Amino acid sequence: MAAEMNYRLLLPLLALLPGAALAATLSGTLRGGGGTDDMHIVVQSATGERVTAYCDGHCGDWFDEDAASGGSTLKKKLVGRQVLLDHRREPNRDRIAGPGPEEQLDFARKIELLK
Repeated sequence: MAAEMNYRLLLPLLALLPGAALAATLSGTLRGGGGTDDMHIVVQSATGERVTAYCDGHCGDWFDEDAASGGSTLKKKLVGRQVLLDHRREPNRDRIAGPGPEEQLDFARKIELLK
């Protein structure tokens, strides 16, 4: 009976944390990235899985201005580098221009350049 009551209390709490189950880590190769206002990176794993994640302040000085597009692109020296990307799919919450505040997007949580 006590275990059943614990589940009844736990389930509503889990519903409040929808992004918690959507966190992931990907080891792969930087394939590209950039943006106009909101920088993103594209990482591809050895199995072909591709993730495009918004940097949200986690990429550092990884981009060069691109006069042709009026935005920025990933520095050429970083394309092809191996990285470990921790990312999470969560509501935009007005961080990225364009998508609505509740639209689910991938955001980088931590990006580590591997040797």
